[in-house]
Amino acid sequence: MATFLELQDDIEGYLLRTDINSYVKSAINDSIAKYSKSRFWFDETIGNFNTVQGTWFYDTTIIPDNIRQIDYFRITVNNVYYDVNQRDIQFIIDANVNNNQGQPTDWAWYNRSIAFYPVPQAAYPITLYYQKSYAPLIDASDSNDFTNILEAKDLIENETLSTLYRKVILDKEKADEYALSAASSLQVLNQITESITGINGYIKPTEW
Repeated sequence: MATFLELQDDIEGYLLRTDINSYVKSAINDSIAKYSKSRFWFDETIGNFNTVQGTWFYDTTIIPDNIRQIDYFRITVNNVYYDVNQRDIQFIIDANVNNNQGQPTDWAWYNRSIAFYPVPQAAYPITLYYQKSYAPLIDASDSNDFTNILEAKDLIENETLSTLYRKVILDKEKADEYALSAASSLQVLNQITESITGINGYIKPTEW
């Protein structure tokens, strides 16, 4: 496990310089943003929220605020699980024109929110299976999966070093060297992910 500060120190140790700390911080976050768009075993999670009677539109004050891609979506009614069909927002708006209430059967994304049809008539528990997004690291003590999991940390270090050598230090040979190391680290992560989840190329997620 490593904090944001510890990761910065490690990278500056490889560089043998401490005069470009602001670039190091930025490059670390850029590297995490780049690879958080991929799918790894550690970024899959489960979230929950409850519908509210008479409310059909739910933003990130209600639903999880770190969703990147939804894999599966279900509703619980009297301890029984039901799938909810994904639609586009126009379908939901048109279907809700009469504001009919009932058990939601359809949902859509719009403006980082979930919209239901019909309008929920009760507080139904909703379960989301999704891929997480990651907020930028800011404080020295900040950390996330990409700093805490050894294989992911190796990937971020190599990608960050490649970026710094390419864009800041202007050493193409070193940049290429660390780019190859990043590719190797990514291959390791993908192999571990496949061995754990067995879903590579299978899930068709819904993107923000």
